[in-house]
Amino acid sequence: MATTRTWAKRIPAGAVTAAVLLAALPGCKALEQLSETKPGASAAPERAATSTAAAPAPLAPAPTAAAAAPAPAVDVDAKGVPKIPTTRSSPPTMDEWNAGLEVNTQDPNSRPVGCYLRVVREWLKVHCEGDIQRISDMENFGAKGDGYYEQVELGKYADFIVRLQRGQAQKIRIWRQDERASLFVNWPGAADRPAHIALGVCKPGMPCWERI
Repeated sequence: MATTRTWAKRIPAGAVTAAVLLAALPGCKALEQLSETKPGASAAPERAATSTAAAPAPLAPAPTAAAAAPAPAVDVDAKGVPKIPTTRSSPPTMDEWNAGLEVNTQDPNSRPVGCYLRVVREWLKVHCEGDIQRISDMENFGAKGDGYYEQVELGKYADFIVRLQRGQAQKIRIWRQDERASLFVNWPGAADRPAHIALGVCKPGMPCWERI
């Protein structure tokens, strides 16, 4: 029986080695690509992480200044007349007058329209607007520039600022067209405030109109 021999083609050893290296080359390049660090590659994830991090809590607002203490209550009697200090002071400022206490012991139905009385410390302000005609019958106001101050523009307004005087009755009449406003202040000497600070209106036909 004849023996059949299979002859394998011999492959040189160097060729085998080269073939193995060529087969492994793509994997090596892949590993090299994964291991390489490109510029900015690591910074991008950090920025992304920072952008997704929770924003810091807002700062608490600075504490505000404590609210100003309320002004002390004014000591007034049943008629709204305040206690008057015995010490002398300079005339009030405009801001003080604007915040001054309005007082009028005259019956509300007998008060002149467009007029008011205000008290600040020992000072009284008499103000009337309208067709001012004249001023008369000023009593116990003291010296101008010390006991009282005035600013009058006929046809428009009249302002009198007078220092209240203990033990004195102070009066003035402000005439407007067809009426007059009459001030009467009475401060008994033993009292700590006037009994009356009244500004009343008088018109033709009223009994007061004949008492000129």
